[in-house]
Amino acid sequence: MDRNNTFPIVPAPTKIAENQGPPLKLDAKVSVTTTTAAGQGVANYLADALAGMGISAAALAPGSPPEGTEIALDLTGDEHGPNADGLPGIGAESYQISITDAGAKISASAPAGLQHGATTLTHLLTQAEGTWSLPAVEITDSPRYSWRGLSLDIARSFSPLAEIKEIIDVLVDLKYNVLHLHLCDDQGWRLQIRSHPELTKISGNTAVEGGRSGFLTQADYIELIEYAAARHILVVPEIDVPGHTHALLHALPLADVGRKAPEPYTGIEVGFSELRLDDPTAVSILTDILAEVAELTPGPWIHIGGDEPLVIPGERYATSVATAEKLVRDSGKKAIGWNEFVRGSQHTETLIQHWDHRTELAALANAARRGHRVIMSPASHVYLDMKYTQDYPHGQDWAGLIEVADSYEWEPSADVPNLNPDQIIGVEATIWTEKIPTREAMLEMLLPRLAPIAEVAWSANPEGERSLGDLEPRLVAQAARWERKGWPFYRSPQVQWSSAE
Repeated sequence: MDRNNTFPIVPAPTKIAENQGPPLKLDAKVSVTTTTAAGQGVANYLADALAGMGISAAALAPGSPPEGTEIALDLTGDEHGPNADGLPGIGAESYQISITDAGAKISASAPAGLQHGATTLTHLLTQAEGTWSLPAVEITDSPRYSWRGLSLDIARSFSPLAEIKEIIDVLVDLKYNVLHLHLCDDQGWRLQIRSHPELTKISGNTAVEGGRSGFLTQADYIELIEYAAARHILVVPEIDVPGHTHALLHALPLADVGRKAPEPYTGIEVGFSELRLDDPTAVSILTDILAEVAELTPGPWIHIGGDEPLVIPGERYATSVATAEKLVRDSGKKAIGWNEFVRGSQHTETLIQHWDHRTELAALANAARRGHRVIMSPASHVYLDMKYTQDYPHGQDWAGLIEVADSYEWEPSADVPNLNPDQIIGVEATIWTEKIPTREAMLEMLLPRLAPIAEVAWSANPEGERSLGDLEPRLVAQAARWERKGWPFYRSPQVQWSSAE
């Protein structure tokens, strides 16, 4: 990370240097050009982003002569497929920008890198006396971690397709590349499963008290995946077992060893439910569900949960985890599980998502030594359903109050004792919706904290520490952009927001 960066870019680029000469003033017309058809999607994205700011911009087909100011996209590579993790990879997400008073050029080996360069360019735009301009700079940028995500709970309180797409837009603007969807829990089931329509017919109509019910049809889910993929975002679905399964058992009592449907649950307590994966009927139902989810999901991962097995005996829990992991693998996918999953995981290919400092820390370090890679989601820093302050109207506080500085001033490689930092694949923020019932509440909980977390995940930090003072002026500049986009955000007293007003 360039510690001398004073330009309004979040996350901070690896290296930025001013060019000699005046800034690039945008003409009445702006042409976004591309060298190959593979870059056309990014050209369209950038032209649309500029048009959304009131700039007359057009994305031209390869070989078309530009009119007015030219922003050139130079795609230098020809291998653009995802890696084994379903992600572009660090090299494919790297980019360079060169801006002079004659024009701007973004170069990258893959469309994902062009996308990030285009996003950075929009962060650099300023307007004075009716004229938009870009500073004369040279930027070289590359992400620290290949996995940079948000886990979004739509099970407790539902977020409809349009709102999830808006959250994807927020993620793109901060260079995230994973949307992890928590699709089911004790309070509701949110994805249509054709082999078991009762799941959404019954538990698609339930929610936490004060929350929203509803579900994604399979067509909605496919549309969401396509929307995300066009913006280089990988969608990871989560089917949480063996706990957090009350809504499944309410809709499908055949899955329960008691064979009796429990009443719907609208509370916020956890750890009381169990899908008994020592029962053949339950295994058969879960097999059906995972087969459909796998068929709908082009990415390589299915998150299988595994957290908070508070009422499940230890040996039975470990066996259930191994069974669920095998079913995921039988569906053609690879598994991800929360901290507790290490108690039963049989395959080092499985990713472990660290969330809770109260459990499995030594086991997690041991799992990494065996070969498991780890996603860092420590609740005390990145659980964005935690309140900012004690009197904040939304969210909870069981993991503490999380202000902007708490989301920024931490180091993933030092969070778990004895964890080999080379086994960390990335960082994922999370937001649970027991106490977040609306779009406005959701965005205020995400923003501004998603911005500092994005920088933790993207920007290398050789000094080993971060200070909110370094981020503050760039965060304020982003907030002004969020206001123009209509994205609500929390005006933390830790930040002087006056210039964003």
